[in-house]
Amino acid sequence: MPLMLTEDRWDAWLSPENTDPDELRGLLAPPPEGLMRAYPVPTAVSNVRNNGPELLTELEGPEEARSSEPPPARQDEA
Repeated sequence: MPLMLTEDRWDAWLSPENTDPDELRGLLAPPPEGLMRAYPVPTAVSNVRNNGPELLTELEGPEEARSSEPPPARQDEA
C-alpha cells in the first residue's frame, strides 16, 4: 500500500535532518478515519496502458476478471 501522509506530517517526513528511525516510524500511521474510502472500480484500472477518468467510476460491485486463456484442463480430461 502506498504511503499517505497528512499535510501536518509532510515537513517531518521530508526533513533531511530527521534521521531518527523511531520518530520517522511514528509518522507511518494509517490515515484518519474518513479520509480515504475503498470502492470497486473497473478491472481496466489494472492495465498500465489504460488512462482516463472512467477508471475512477464507482461500480455497484466488483467486476469479474476476464482471462484470454482457456481454463486449464481438469486432471481427468488430460
